[in-house]
Amino acid sequence: MSVFGYQSDVVQVSNSAVDDREVSELEIRPEDINPIIEHTPNRNEYVKTKDNIILCKDIRLKRVGGLGTINEIVLVFPVPLIRTNADYVGEVFSNEGNYYRYRMNSDGHIRISGNITSLNEEIIFNMMPYVAASPVRYIATDFGRMITP
Repeated sequence: MSVFGYQSDVVQVSNSAVDDREVSELEIRPEDINPIIEHTPNRNEYVKTKDNIILCKDIRLKRVGGLGTINEIVLVFPVPLIRTNADYVGEVFSNEGNYYRYRMNSDGHIRISGNITSLNEEIIFNMMPYVAASPVRYIATDFGRMITP
């Protein structure tokens, strides 16, 4: 007679050199933020845990030109592990209570769209956690500008 079931106290041995509790803070690099956006000092970090889980940390973004519409790739984040034709989408809010849509494509490029209604409005960027490719890597973009040879 065979007995099948679940045993929750089984010790799992990992041969991984990475500690499961390892957490590192990553700063948004200057080349990974669109020049039309400025970020609040000390608010431009995100967290990488377990080697490749990405979590936002209340990133604050402000449009350099002030009032107006934004519909641009504004940030470059680590490339997602699962690269499909579908985008990761969601909504974030500003300190003025307005909402903005974001979408991250399979290259880790994040587009934010919405209307800036105040000169002091900051987008509070907290996207859903996701699993990045390991090792973490980035795909550069020119943020839609023409590059001359």
